[in-house]
Amino acid sequence: MDSVRPSDAATAIVKTDVGRDWWRALKAIAGLARNTEDTTQVFEIIHALAGNNLERTYRRMAKDPVGRALIDERSSLNAILMDRPRLAAMPEGSLGRAYLQFMVEGEITADGLEAAQDAARANDEPEPDPDPEQEYVAQRLVEQHDLWHVLTGYGRDDTGELANLWFSYGQFRQLGMAFIAFMGCLDGPHSLRFWRFMRTALRRGRRARNLVACRMEDYLELPLDEARRTLGVGLPHEVHPHGIYTGNRRHEGIGRGPRVKTAQLTAG
Repeated sequence: MDSVRPSDAATAIVKTDVGRDWWRALKAIAGLARNTEDTTQVFEIIHALAGNNLERTYRRMAKDPVGRALIDERSSLNAILMDRPRLAAMPEGSLGRAYLQFMVEGEITADGLEAAQDAARANDEPEPDPDPEQEYVAQRLVEQHDLWHVLTGYGRDDTGELANLWFSYGQFRQLGMAFIAFMGCLDGPHSLRFWRFMRTALRRGRRARNLVACRMEDYLELPLDEARRTLGVGLPHEVHPHGIYTGNRRHEGIGRGPRVKTAQLTAG
């Protein structure tokens, strides 16, 4: 296996663009360091460093036939993800059931991220005429965040959130996500294996299908590993043979918790 250095990951965040508010991002990263559970600070950074990312993501989605249909329909993924009886009725071992278990065990709800984003949006420069289609794409990305945790096997602990951010950056190159992920990883183990793990998370995102343009509602009843294969998300035991890093910053430390065996992350 080839080597990787922390500076390799840093190359993901060096490109700047017009419309970046680095002072806002730095203040928010300080707030996030004080409380890693403050999701509003995550969205502060994402919004501060957004640049033209949403427009680029929208254009890519609109070129995809399924993505274009989703934009035209404006269907809400959260309408299904918040329907816990419907998820509970899905087949055992399915993506939908695994998602439900993830949300129940984490004591979180599908609309929690939307509330955090709305709090950050209050600090944005007002847009005189926001594009409703782009707004829908932004909403769709937020709605999928926890589904990506389930598909990748990255947990809700701080280390898992960093890995999921690298995966997300691989999907749609949002600079704020790379900024948070890189800064967070600086607290991790000073080992090549740790940085390789995060690089693999980034590469998984790049190699997967364009998930925001996928009708995720259609995959919820599939067996978890079948959904992963169909969506191009590498199976955990194949891409992370040494296991999934865990750890919360103020407890075990980033990447210093017990390693999750990837064989435990399949649902059939």
